[in-house]
Amino acid sequence: MDRKNRPVPLLIGVAAVAAALLVALEWPRLRARFWPPTADLPPADEIVAMYGTVWASGSRGYLESDVPQFEVPERIAPRLWKRFEGAAYVRDPAVNRDLPLGEVLATTRDGRTTRLRFYDTGGDDLVFTLDGQHFFRTIPHNEQGYPLGGGLLLAGTLRHLEVTAEQTGGAAGL
Repeated sequence: MDRKNRPVPLLIGVAAVAAALLVALEWPRLRARFWPPTADLPPADEIVAMYGTVWASGSRGYLESDVPQFEVPERIAPRLWKRFEGAAYVRDPAVNRDLPLGEVLATTRDGRTTRLRFYDTGGDDLVFTLDGQHFFRTIPHNEQGYPLGGGLLLAGTLRHLEVTAEQTGGAAGL
């Protein structure tokens, strides 16, 4: 064998091993880029119980105190859940992943539980995650087509529901 031809197969082998390692290490990112995940949220009419929490630390100074976990009134829960419908995957959201604004825990008729955390984006975008790694964005609208606002307004709605439920003994009227 000629000495000049020996390095070529060796270089091809090293390049193949390096490419395989790169794909193995970056597989979650590659998969998310070419096959984006879906939120796979249950439909709003299947929600039978919902709990909400708001953390002041995620509000960037807009909210003064936390809202402990409370039960969202049953008749309000499906309307609130509709804010998350139609969400699309967003690879790199402009949010601080370590400071969620709040959390919503929803249970369906068949017992499936979905926990999502939402973030303050400063606009009408509502950014949330189900697992802390994959993020989704939606712009919620009411029946007339007007935007309902992003995470900060959702946090305000949850605050209002908690205060109203506390004052009326659980019968919030939004």
